[in-house]
Amino acid sequence: MSTIRCENNNHIGTITIDNEKKINCMTIEMLEIMNEKVEICNNDPDIYCVIITGAGKQAFSSGGDLKAEKLYATKQHENIDSYNRQGMKLVRSIMNSPKPYIAAVNGYALGAALAVITACDIAIGSENSVYGLPTTSLGGIPGWGCTQQVTRVVGRQCVMRMLLLNEKINAEEAKKYGIISDIYSIEKLMEKAYELAQQVIQYPVNAVSAVKRCVNGGLEMTLEDGLEFEARLLYHNNIQYNFGEGISAFLEKREPEFKMNYEEL
Repeated sequence: MSTIRCENNNHIGTITIDNEKKINCMTIEMLEIMNEKVEICNNDPDIYCVIITGAGKQAFSSGGDLKAEKLYATKQHENIDSYNRQGMKLVRSIMNSPKPYIAAVNGYALGAALAVITACDIAIGSENSVYGLPTTSLGGIPGWGCTQQVTRVVGRQCVMRMLLLNEKINAEEAKKYGIISDIYSIEKLMEKAYELAQQVIQYPVNAVSAVKRCVNGGLEMTLEDGLEFEARLLYHNNIQYNFGEGISAFLEKREPEFKMNYEEL
């Protein structure tokens, strides 16, 4: 049975795309559930960081459900737009979340899956991971931000080769293009993802959220507007308790006692 699993383990949320028999493709029903799970993680004060991965060892996600998309393309035209907008909502919810997201890419990551991965703040991949945007070869245009969000992260040339030539890239190439930052064996991938998450959640949530807003928000601004945006967030964040406590702890050579309070964001 296809579903989206979500669990909280010591302040780390894990969202798993579970449709293993169909290479973890995303049906519209799964997409709606995934949006709900992301919203839950974003609003749960007990979750400080979120990992997204796929079930099994074959795929993170093969993207959209092609059988459903065939039906939408030939008969249920209205679902083409609603399906895509659900995907767009997911990508924006990850990017606009106050919490950092880590993508643990286990195997195939095709089509819309790339938009989800590049929306995450950190992405790591397994040695067998493969990345591609095959929709053009089927006569369509990929959605969820594949031509926009993915291009901003990866660059125009790489995206155009995947779109126009249906090229697939392996883990080493994906690391070179900045889709993922590190490569691990499939057996070690989730262990490494949790290690990264455990490091992130040591830091105060207000600072983590502020730097994420600075980087993601600044990408949509001119440099001048981005600098002003950074200055406003810096002032709001750095006059709070945690920054003073962090500096004091460093100077006094002790562990800081940060306040993990999302109400201050």
